[in-house]
Amino acid sequence: MKKDSLVIFSILIACFSLIIYYTIQTYNTNNTAVIDNDNKEIEYIAFEIKRSKVESAIKLIEDKKFDEALIILERFKENNPFLYFYRGLALYNLGKRT
Repeated sequence: MKKDSLVIFSILIACFSLIIYYTIQTYNTNNTAVIDNDNKEIEYIAFEIKRSKVESAIKLIEDKKFDEALIILERFKENNPFLYFYRGLALYNLGKRT
């Protein structure tokens, strides 16, 4: 009887100590976690920001605010035919030459 209760008690202590150990490990892992930089997500967010700025420039062109649209479109230094088109359209409507 004494051996049985000793075995059960030692198993309970081992389980309890494992629970405490894994709780501490989980707490340390969550607090010291390094932020995972997902390059695809960062590129997608950058693309969405550029797209929204170009859309705002297009809306400015539609509202006949060519100076403001030209300022937005001049900031992009990419070889994008759509940017060249809208930049040229804004310059044409302002009476300027490229």
